Amino acid sequence: MAITALKVPTLGDQAVGGSILRGTIAGPASYATGGFTADIATDFGISESDIDYVVNTSDSGYTGAFDAGNDKILSYTSGGTETTATTDLQMVTFQVTVFLKNTLS
Repeated sequence: MAITALKVPTLGDQAVGGSILRGTIAGPASYATGGFTADIATDFGISESDIDYVVNTSDSGYTGAFDAGNDKILSYTSGGTETTATTDLQMVTFQVTVFLKNTLS
């Protein structure tokens, strides 16, 4: 699944610490333990080395954590445990906020 970019870097779009990018991605039909693929660098057209950190939230009581080493979003329930394998998350939209390093110093 690809991230739908809502905010991509533009000239002069500098915030403290770097640019902020936003996008959304739908959850999978059958969640796999360990997360689902989200290629943030490719989908936003940025270099992985420019990513400072990523914040994931959702509209359905789930929260996400980005596993940069594996390019995956891990899903967690409101109780803080990882979402059970095979859970249908197709109706869950995860908001992805990417904070880039300040490369203008």
